[in-house]
Amino acid sequence: MKHELLSHLSELKNVNILSDEKASPYIVSFSVSPVRSEIFLHYLEKKNIFISSGSACSKGVSSGVPALFGASAKEEDSVLRVSFSSDTSVEEIYSLISAIKSGQDEIMTY
Repeated sequence: MKHELLSHLSELKNVNILSDEKASPYIVSFSVSPVRSEIFLHYLEKKNIFISSGSACSKGVSSGVPALFGASAKEEDSVLRVSFSSDTSVEEIYSLISAIKSGQDEIMTY
């Protein structure tokens, strides 16, 4: 699943992948600039897609972890995190990618 998501994310504009193939097989972090992660999370929630923002270590404040993976200071506020389980399907990955594309078109036009 991780490889599938990374492959599709790499094709999207304004997306910076922070996770690499060697990192945890259960988590992918990326940023969608210049949209704040909170805005994108709410957009995805309306489409019944639930992911997280920031790093798992942040607890409401910047942990510095995204910067360690190459996120700029501006990108740190737009980091999204996807966690996988054995129940995650390819269809869910495709739904997420489709929602990110439509979110970029809708949110970035304002």
